[in-house]
Formats: sequence, structure tokens, C-alpha cells
Amino acid sequence: MNARHTALASFAAALLSVGTIATEGCGGGSNNGNASGNGGVGWDTPDASSIGVVEVIAARVRGETPGEATGAGAIFFSTPQVGYFLGSMPVGCTVKEETTTPPELIDGAGIISIQVGDKAGTLTWDATAKEYAFTSNDDINSSSWIAGGEDVVMQATGDTVPAFSGEFKAPHPINVTSDLTTMKAGVDFELKWTNGAASERVIVALGNAAMMGATCVFDSSAGTGTIPGNVLTTLGVGEVSFAAGSVTTTRVAVGANHIDLFAEAIEYAYATIE
Repeated sequence: MNARHTALASFAAALLSVGTIATEGCGGGSNNGNASGNGGVGWDTPDASSIGVVEVIAARVRGETPGEATGAGAIFFSTPQVGYFLGSMPVGCTVKEETTTPPELIDGAGIISIQVGDKAGTLTWDATAKEYAFTSNDDINSSSWIAGGEDVVMQATGDTVPAFSGEFKAPHPINVTSDLTTMKAGVDFELKWTNGAASERVIVALGNAAMMGATCVFDSSAGTGTIPGNVLTTLGVGEVSFAAGSVTTTRVAVGANHIDLFAEAIEYAYATIE
């Protein structure tokens, strides 16, 4: 697995880590768990269970063509997962070994349509591969399709999981300006970026070949955040995967449970710890 793929895996693991991911409320009201305002989230039952995740990703790789890793996906769990995507997202860094056993998955919620501003896409269930397939020629598979603040609408026709729909705002993509080759074990690293937005969070995921990962959460509008030196020491000297993304999310009610919807604008890169 190369560093870029490890970055993708690390970012996905960060999103699925218990208590790690959820966007801080932005003062808007909440209705059935839906968010309002500038992409923030306002869950009215923060301890509720989650039975699925739907996401769209606009990704770019530093030094290469933007949009290379763009796509969308969905997974649904056979049993409610208490602890997934709960509460507000605290600023700070955590380190963990990725040893969590994923829950059993189920077929899903029928056809899922996704609209981001004037861009559209569709997810359909592939019974042979047992996964949702993203239609590659959809609008949301084109380069740099998230500008920030667009309306995101996700709707599912329903199947094993009942039909659902949710609306929220797309995140504002950040541009990391720091030199990622200058990280040093034991020394705090100041990460800088531009294009941050109020009421949004930046999630940074770093991972080494031993599947040890670090997740940091920062205030997007600050334009800077510190990765502690002890975190870099834990990851060890050498090349590590790096992903930094702005994320917005909402949670929709499906019976007694919830499904979490995400839009992510991510930058992937290599980083070096000396």
C-alpha cells in the first residue's frame, strides 16, 4: 500500500473512529437530526445509534491533477453502531492503532442519488461485488467540483434500509501551505492552510506503515493548527501518509436509528518525519 492509499485509509479510519468525527453545531436549529446553517451539524440525539454512512469526496493530490480521488460511497451496518459519529468534534490530536473490527455490513438502501450544487451522481448496489458502485461519468466525478457552501442533497429509494433523505452544506476546500517534509519527531509542527471557513472543522490524518494513525482536529477558520511533537514521535521517523480535509455532515433519522451523511474536500500528500 503506497502512502497515498494509506492516507485514504487513514482518513476513512479517522471518520469511523469512535467519538472522533462530528462537526460542531453552528447555532442553527435541528429537525430529525438534520443540520442547518453553514455546514454545521445540530444533532438532537447525540447518543443515538448509527446504521450507515453515505459520503462524497472531492480530493486532490499535491503536485498532481486535482480530482484524481474524487468519488462517493455508502455502507450500512447490520446492527446499530452506538458510538459512531457522536457528539461535537473536539479540537486536538489523538493517536491509535487501527485494530477495530468493522461491523457486519448489509445490502443497503436502494438507489442513492446525490446532488452537490448543480452537480449530480448516483450510487447503485452491486450484488455481485457486495458494494455500492459509483457511476464514473457522473458530474461529481469531475475535477474540483466542490467550491464550498453548495447545497448537498442525498436521497435513497430504500431497500433493506428504509428510504431516507438529508440536506446540508458542502465544506470549503482548504489549501495546505506548510512544507510537509520538515516534520521532526518530538518537535511541535505548525500546519498552515488557506481558505478556511467559520463553523467548519479541518481533520488531519497521518498514518505509518504499521497502521498506527494520528488524527488531529482544528478550527478551519483559524488557518493554523499544531501537531504535537509527541504525536510525531509515536508515528516514528520516515515517510508517513498525510490527508487534510474539511468535512461537513448531518445525521438523518431512520426509525429509531440514524444514518450519517458526509461531504469531504480532502488533500492527500506524503509527509516526512525526521
